[in-house]
Amino acid sequence: LSMKADGFTGEEAYGKMLGTSMLCAILEILFSLLPGKTIRKIFPPVVSAVAVTLIGVALTGTGMKYWGGGVVCAEMGWKEHAQVRDSVGFGMPVSNVPSAICSGSAQVALPYGSTEYIALGFSVLVFLVVIELFG
Repeated sequence: LSMKADGFTGEEAYGKMLGTSMLCAILEILFSLLPGKTIRKIFPPVVSAVAVTLIGVALTGTGMKYWGGGVVCAEMGWKEHAQVRDSVGFGMPVSNVPSAICSGSAQVALPYGSTEYIALGFSVLVFLVVIELFG
């Protein structure tokens, strides 16, 4: 949204995102060439632990929001935008998959915290635990 407010088009914003991703990939490649001892000196266990903890704390709110449901449909209204349809969907909606949960206008048919959303989130959690336990 801030790039749009700054006057960039979608194509320019996408190019900047790709350029940033490529630059980060190069940085990761350079870090992979460093010996382990140097990396541990740059990122001691305390720094790594704090970074991972902060990432987990930041994702907790997002996870709860999505577990309750209703967020995906509302946030995926971009798929109906004319610029996206014209450049990706060849003039048609990007996804024609019908859904009982999302209406065609990016409105949510089920309320936040409905049983279907909670059951889906719980099944994903159970599946992840089973994979973690039994590999």
